[in-house]
Amino acid sequence: MSDFLVYWKEYWSDLRTKQGARNYYWQTAKRSFYEQARPKDRLWVVVSAGNAHPNEWRLVQLIVIRDKQIDTRLARPYEMIGNRKSSQRFDIEAQPDLSSLLHKLEFASGKRITARGRAIGNTLQAIRRLTASDAVLLNRYSGNFNLSTAEQSLSVWIERAIKTGAGFGNPETNRKVERAAISCVTEWYESRGWQVQSVEIEKLGFDLLCVRRSIEEHVEVKGIQGDLPAFIITAREVRQAQKNPRFVLWVVTSALKNPQAVRFVGKEFVKSFDLTPLAFKAVPKG
Repeated sequence: MSDFLVYWKEYWSDLRTKQGARNYYWQTAKRSFYEQARPKDRLWVVVSAGNAHPNEWRLVQLIVIRDKQIDTRLARPYEMIGNRKSSQRFDIEAQPDLSSLLHKLEFASGKRITARGRAIGNTLQAIRRLTASDAVLLNRYSGNFNLSTAEQSLSVWIERAIKTGAGFGNPETNRKVERAAISCVTEWYESRGWQVQSVEIEKLGFDLLCVRRSIEEHVEVKGIQGDLPAFIITAREVRQAQKNPRFVLWVVTSALKNPQAVRFVGKEFVKSFDLTPLAFKAVPKG
């Protein structure tokens, strides 16, 4: 069994465009590494800390290889599939900058990391085999941030990331997109005689309470800067769509330049979109 340090360079873009990307697997375009890695080898996967902390690094997961496969349809066709029982995922938000630990690693090659900040990424382009002492350091570090024991779950982290822009775009731009989308939808309702009240801070699973005579709608707004209607939606919001007959979802694409708004009632939304789970909460039975 060998340990390797690998850099998921496309992590943030993958997470944004493929909402199920943060799983127990890793893809690479390098056939040489695919041929070198073996079942039971361990991949310690690091990522940059996203737009919120562009000069910092985080440990995102440990993959214990169960199997490998090749999918020639992909740009990175060589996949390492992890054993879910022994692989681990780590709480990124709870971690400090990983840079100081990366500088302590010795590596089997003896070539240590001396770069700092973003430049560390350049030194991680090649997969690096770790020494036994390196693996001990990473094991000790990761024990504090395992998502199975961390207080903050992945779903909560992602919900906060949406609000702060961590890894999903510039925070200021995200706020502008959100405000523009809500303004667009608010204008639509008010121009038709509805009374509109913002309930965002109440965390009800929707953004706007809209009332016209005896009709009431609970409106959730998803603003998107581009023209692809793909977005993060929380478990609370999905429950509203499934169970609340008054729930309405508005998806506003190109929100900053040429807003295009599409309206879905709850059942229409559930039928129209594939929902990819990002995390599960496990509690003892009985």
